[in-house]
Amino acid sequence: MRCSVLSRRTAGKLKTFLIAALIIFVTVSVFYTFNNRVLPKLIEISRLEAKNTANMCINNSVMKVIDETGVSARDFFNEAETEDKGFSVNTVLVNRLCKISVELNDEIKGIDGSKIKIPIGAASEMGIFNNIGPDISFKLMEHGSAYVDYDTSFESAGINQTNFKIWINVMINV
Repeated sequence: MRCSVLSRRTAGKLKTFLIAALIIFVTVSVFYTFNNRVLPKLIEISRLEAKNTANMCINNSVMKVIDETGVSARDFFNEAETEDKGFSVNTVLVNRLCKISVELNDEIKGIDGSKIKIPIGAASEMGIFNNIGPDISFKLMEHGSAYVDYDTSFESAGINQTNFKIWINVMINV
């Protein structure tokens, strides 16, 4: 007669329970590691790609509007016909350039839904694995719209010289 502490039935149930607990532990550990270490790196890389795409959209829209209007640097200011030869900003032209927002919104709608593919190796902390592994896709989504404003400044740049600056501020959410 054999003396055993656990019966066969109890030992089988214990073995099944330990295997199930081990599988659950490994699964939770993998998801926890992915969620806390890998996913934030992938999200940061996708944000950089989205910013790059937004910058390309801004550049395309600005170039398109400038080509359509055919403006040059001299068109942005008006020289006064008085004795002191003062200058003022051509606000009508600058406001026409703010049409960039319309072009930019159209450009953004064109990229809405496009995907950014990042290899899983890019999330590792080893540079050798940067372009290795299956791709994880992130979808670009339009969020809000483009806002365009402008600023101008006249600054003294020496005797009888003026530095005239116009810059266009473009804000976009991707």
